[in-house]
Amino acid sequence: GAFYPRPRVDSVVLEVTPRAYPGASAEERDAAARLARASMGSRRKTLANSLARGLLLAAAEARALLEEAGLDPARRGETLSIDELLSLARVWIRRDRPGGDA
Repeated sequence: GAFYPRPRVDSVVLEVTPRAYPGASAEERDAAARLARASMGSRRKTLANSLARGLLLAAAEARALLEEAGLDPARRGETLSIDELLSLARVWIRRDRPGGDA
């Protein structure tokens, strides 16, 4: 009732329940979630720049992390698959989570 003319819209509420990814530990899933937030937190930035900013890493350190995981630092965060995020998470965990706690 706040708009005139009244808009013709329908709304829906969705409940999304995350599911465990087979073969990934809780630590790996947590790290992958943090990496996903960091990699997609800066739109239009490359993966290396987004991770550097989101994880408070030096740009060279972010690039090295991605290269160790076999990922192109010039990609965009939204192009990563779940398997690629988990691979990156495993590398990040092995490196003792540089830049803070995950």
